[in-house]
Amino acid sequence: MVISYIWTKFNSKDLEGRKYNLKYLPNGTYNMVIESDTKKAIHKLVVTNQSISISKDKNGVVFKPTIKKTENGIDLNQLALGRAVEVTISDSNGVFFTQNYKGITSINRRFDISKLPAGIYTVAVSGENQYDTYSFVK
Repeated sequence: MVISYIWTKFNSKDLEGRKYNLKYLPNGTYNMVIESDTKKAIHKLVVTNQSISISKDKNGVVFKPTIKKTENGIDLNQLALGRAVEVTISDSNGVFFTQNYKGITSINRRFDISKLPAGIYTVAVSGENQYDTYSFVK
């Protein structure tokens, strides 16, 4: 079961003192995701007999990539912090490029798109607790 509640563009002051009644939430393990424009923090919630505990997982922060299109390239910057990350560039007909990164702190890469035909493309950055996409027109 997935239960989600999404806020878009809010001020943290708007949530101060806000309370949620979770007493009818079934026992189980849930993920609470707190997301900003640059990162998301994932905390595990364990619900048992009307009590909730929150773990502070040190690896629970995933930084979002910064992707920028230039005239002949795509610039990608991703703070990976040792996580396995896959970068894919594709269009509606298939994948043009896939690269896997493991055990590195950051990914800083310029992809040459000068030889790609005109079209609509998607850059996907995926890994544990991450799937971010960026679309561009060439």
